[in-house]
Amino acid sequence: MLAPLFDVRVLLGSESDSIYANFLLEVLRDTYVRYDVSVISCHRNAGEDFEKFVKKIEERIIVFIGGMSLAAPGIIESILRNTIKYDHIVFGVPTDKAARSAIEDLPLGTAIITSGLNEISIKHSIVNSALAVAKLAAMLGNNEVFSGLADWYSKTNEKKPIIPSVKLANGLIPEKNKEEKK
Repeated sequence: MLAPLFDVRVLLGSESDSIYANFLLEVLRDTYVRYDVSVISCHRNAGEDFEKFVKKIEERIIVFIGGMSLAAPGIIESILRNTIKYDHIVFGVPTDKAARSAIEDLPLGTAIITSGLNEISIKHSIVNSALAVAKLAAMLGNNEVFSGLADWYSKTNEKKPIIPSVKLANGLIPEKNKEEKK
């Protein structure tokens, strides 16, 4: 059997999830992860169509991003488990508390990976999820991702360098204006 063209299949429950998905896709792109994106809902596309679609996914890493009661990751894991596809990893990326709860509160034997939900900055938790997915892709054989991760972390560190001595104004750290903070 040939290896899939992509490392990761990213699934969105709705096209409206693209707002958050682009945070994830940007990191995957920048770390050289090969990915494909699909939109499918376990609610609107329930039944045989959903199950057939999941069974045809060749990528070993499946990422489902979404909000509300995000049932899809657990359902996907169940379909894969029941078709004896134990070599697939389902990664759930919640965009709100209800989705996080749906991923965390699964029954025994439903192994979904997640980086959780940073309620102060959803972007932070999505980027952390993307980095974890990139590391999985690298571990599964895409060695190019290791250099992509090194580049990503290097660029991130350049944006926040060590400041050995802060120039104080009146004994306080001066506030930067909004343009300087970018």
